[in-house]
Amino acid sequence: MRQSAQTAWVPESKPIWFTEIGCAAVNKATNEPNKFLDPKSSESTLPSYSNGLRDELIQRQYLRAMLSYWGDPVNNPVSGLYGEPMIDMGRVFIWAWDARPYPWFPNVDEMWSDGPNYRRGHWINGRVSGRTLASVVGEICERSGLQDYDTSALYGFVRGYLAPDVTDARRVLQPLMLAFGFDAIERDGVVVFRNRDGARAVTIDMEQLALHD
Repeated sequence: MRQSAQTAWVPESKPIWFTEIGCAAVNKATNEPNKFLDPKSSESTLPSYSNGLRDELIQRQYLRAMLSYWGDPVNNPVSGLYGEPMIDMGRVFIWAWDARPYPWFPNVDEMWSDGPNYRRGHWINGRVSGRTLASVVGEICERSGLQDYDTSALYGFVRGYLAPDVTDARRVLQPLMLAFGFDAIERDGVVVFRNRDGARAVTIDMEQLALHD
């Protein structure tokens, strides 16, 4: 139905459209999702408390949080007037998907001068196919028959990973462990995967140790 003039707001009268949601792939981007880096723009700035490092995981987590929260009927009630949810999830538009073909954009700099902005920008091209490190490690464990594992303390974003040879899970996991800096530790019968925290080795005094034959 086309309206010739703006209509007055009436509670539950019409659904809400998210015409633009997005988060840059940069450290602490969720502090200020609208902030971006572009040397040619006067608005170029980092989100609050960001160190400026690339972070594609936080971009994915932002989108997961937004879509899962508003996709839950508990948080998105149905209007008593038009019988549909308050937020139309079919009208959620993510900033930004680019019509330029990936990976030529952002890699062909002589054709597109804004290619360098992709690294820490809002683009989801080439990123929506990535996966969390925890999900990749979990799949390797499941395929090898390991059920008692914990990846809740494992953080990282995997753009792509190929294990071309038929081998055991340890050899498949080792390149990921070296690349992302995490360990596998046994705790009470559970294999716990967790990132290294950068803590240095400490000296243990002999008085702290128990004697054993």
